Amino acid sequence: DSYMAFETAINGTVTEMARITSAGNLSLNIDSAVFDMGDGSDFTITHDGTTGATLGGNPITITSGGAATWSTSAGALTVDSAASTLTLDGHTGVTITSSDSGEIDITSAAAVDINATGAVTIDGTDDSNITVTGSNKDLQIDVAGGSTQKLILGSAGTGTDAISLAASAGGIKVTLGGGAADDFVVDLTTLVVESDNNRVGVGTATPESLLHMKGANPVLTI
Repeated sequence: DSYMAFETAINGTVTEMARITSAGNLSLNIDSAVFDMGDGSDFTITHDGTTGATLGGNPITITSGGAATWSTSAGALTVDSAASTLTLDGHTGVTITSSDSGEIDITSAAAVDINATGAVTIDGTDDSNITVTGSNKDLQIDVAGGSTQKLILGSAGTGTDAISLAASAGGIKVTLGGGAADDFVVDLTTLVVESDNNRVGVGTATPESLLHMKGANPVLTI
């Protein structure tokens, strides 16, 4: 095949630095090739899209002093790390945004881990779901740090079912710690279940018997 080569000669030694073949292939034959554009200039790689464009190397580093954009006008944009970890690293954060009506899907053949040294926030403006579809698989929400940490389920809803626990099949089980003050409490004294002595209080936070009911007459109506 015919080609055009770019060579350098240093102390009588000729070295081929780049080659353009008749098939349109461009080869850079140096270990640290650099495309350097002047200030205010753009660098663009375009392709007719019939068979795809490929950047191959080990490793490949793309660095921008300003904003950098990877986009596709049609079809999917795929970033794939076949044999190792794919890392997105932002100095002040990483943002994944869908500006159209399409979804953002994160799919993994293994586990998906979200780790942060600060807070993790998931915000949605429409009905949202966290669903485990596998048979006999659990969904666990855990506050594992101990001490005075809390797991808080909150709702700003004003309906009678602002927070609803519903089992489509099977029951709902509440397991307490078993120690002093490891109680199940509804509105301070409306209903108190003490797990350390298995006492139930209605109208009192300190039941003195197996079932202790306290209040203005009549205390119990049947």
